[in-house]
Amino acid sequence: MASYEMNFDGLVGPTHHYAGLSFGNVASMGNRGKVARPKEAALGGLKKMKAVRDLGDKVSDDEKKPIDDAIADGDVVWEAPPFQDTCGTRQGCHTAQPGAVTAIPGVVFSGSLDGHIRAYATDTGNVIWDVDTAGEIDTVNGVAGRGGSLNGPGATLAGGMLYVSSGYGLLNFMPGNVLLAFGVE
Repeated sequence: MASYEMNFDGLVGPTHHYAGLSFGNVASMGNRGKVARPKEAALGGLKKMKAVRDLGDKVSDDEKKPIDDAIADGDVVWEAPPFQDTCGTRQGCHTAQPGAVTAIPGVVFSGSLDGHIRAYATDTGNVIWDVDTAGEIDTVNGVAGRGGSLNGPGATLAGGMLYVSSGYGLLNFMPGNVLLAFGVE
């Protein structure tokens, strides 16, 4: 059986994007009222990615270049502003993308409070895949399933599958109760 090492990280304190507004997070609550510095948080994350990558070289030079370039100058390589036309009249819907992203070579997956999971090309930032997970879902066990907002942990990739937890009812966003699995056909 193959095994994989994974590194999960969250930056807390004055660089954390909630700046003390994340309910129940001890480190975040301890920094309540401090200024958020998301650019510093992103650069800190990139530096850690580089440090972890340098520990074991399983990444090609082409895949390293965007990380090295971003760390070197701190410039935005591309950005993906939230879509503004996805909510309509859905209660609890918002187009923000506050959750963690998941990255693989060539693709970044990002969930949104509007229930969409999107894949962005890492070289251009263009959306290359988009699924609306909000709404009624047929489940394998026959239990009534409903997707909602995506927030918190990012999507998980394992064994050629992309797993997404859909439903985030905290703070009046769209609740749900499904774990979705996507595979390549």
